Amino acid sequence: MTRTAMNHLPLVVAFATPLCLLPAQSPLSGFAQGVVVTDTLAPSAPRTVIQKPAGDMVLTPFVAVDPAAPTYTVEALLHHLGAGASSAAAHLSMSAISTGNDVLPLVAGPFTGDEPDYYVVTTGGFWAAIALSFTEAALPDPTDPGSAFALRYAAHPGAGIGIDLFSYWFDSNVGLPPNLIDTAHFELGREHTGADLNEQVTGLDTYMPAVVEARGIPTNVVQIVDQWYFALTPGSAQYISANANWGTFDPAFSCAKAEIGANYVYQAHWSNGQWSEISVLFTPEDLGLTEGGDIDAIAFYRGQNSQDHIVFSLTGESSAGREQILVGGPDIRGPGMPGNKPVRAGDGGDIRIKIGARNDTDVDAICTYDPDAQDAYGYWLALPVENRTPVGIGSSVARYRTYDDNGNLTGEELLLQVTGLPTPSGQAGWAVSFDGAPPMLVRKNTSGDRAQTTLPLLPGQAIDEIVVVAAYVSGNTGWRSWGLKLLQ
Repeated sequence: MTRTAMNHLPLVVAFATPLCLLPAQSPLSGFAQGVVVTDTLAPSAPRTVIQKPAGDMVLTPFVAVDPAAPTYTVEALLHHLGAGASSAAAHLSMSAISTGNDVLPLVAGPFTGDEPDYYVVTTGGFWAAIALSFTEAALPDPTDPGSAFALRYAAHPGAGIGIDLFSYWFDSNVGLPPNLIDTAHFELGREHTGADLNEQVTGLDTYMPAVVEARGIPTNVVQIVDQWYFALTPGSAQYISANANWGTFDPAFSCAKAEIGANYVYQAHWSNGQWSEISVLFTPEDLGLTEGGDIDAIAFYRGQNSQDHIVFSLTGESSAGREQILVGGPDIRGPGMPGNKPVRAGDGGDIRIKIGARNDTDVDAICTYDPDAQDAYGYWLALPVENRTPVGIGSSVARYRTYDDNGNLTGEELLLQVTGLPTPSGQAGWAVSFDGAPPMLVRKNTSGDRAQTTLPLLPGQAIDEIVVVAAYVSGNTGWRSWGLKLLQ
């Protein structure tokens, strides 16, 4: 049995005694991720769009699985070039990716002069988070040695930090466990993906694997299942737009050669089993980048009344003193006033500093989350609802479908992951129960600070919304519970 027409290879890691005690991860740690990976030893080499399946799994290429499901490969994107698509794909490298499902509740104000600043502010029962990676040169904030980033950096200073993913859960969140409000977490690193020390995440979209799972059906899954948004690396843009090469690439683009650059955001639409021609979504004028600025991260939501702005980041060398997480669009500075403005936490704080990195750190990939605003996401990704007794234990639950070798649906499974476990002592373990029933699955923790397993769902099995993953910690009494909501 295969998962989504690919072989998911579990990652087996022999853990040594950790160099430092990392904080428990958040509910994002076990989610599948779509990523762009680059080799820091060969920065001009083609960047690969691949995925990290649910749980601790090796990085795996996207493959064609069904005409209804987009194929997230550059070769598929360049199918207009016919037999030349494969060789041309080696020269189209993406610096940023999005499926158009990145929601972030931005509020304008207070104003600086006549222009608004933008803050992430949630209301009612909504909440929001952001996941990101930094470049390999990132350094921790020396004033915050206990931060998620500082502790992770201490475990392997300067060695492979560019592949690591971190998250920040915004300070304005309501309806979340208190230990997830205004907090940062280390999510996963190279030891959880099989990545080499020289590999670095330079693009991120959590929703890509879920879109493939959806098989083109947005209901109860994800809202946007047929779009691909991306930016080009400077080297790729220069190569494609060169006079000697544009004739080769022209059939894949509906825009002009003059509109090829690292300061544009592009789009393509999946229909009838193939990608449309590539067109421009945002111009440098839209984003305030006419005087320079190379995009290296995007988070875009293609929803109602939200197609007029995009959250993005610039390469460190091209940011010219601007903050690293920005929002841009034709009216972002006011009606008819294009440009970009910083995105800050609700208290005005720099998100990089919230995670524990220095304020000159270069953000290299971002993905944003506002799941309660889109209940459809809850079908695949469990959402936190309670933590009765915070003890430094985190957990993550993701649903995925299983298919046979012919692409026929055979069932669904849950990927259950617990993080922040103590050093194995023979007395630490974890269990799973549904709706407060006695634990139906118990595991001892045998290695490291993470443990995971899969649980098949029977046909028609009702989950009744609450999946509880609990961990027993030696030295404490009883089970400590973490509640996660998974919709039907």
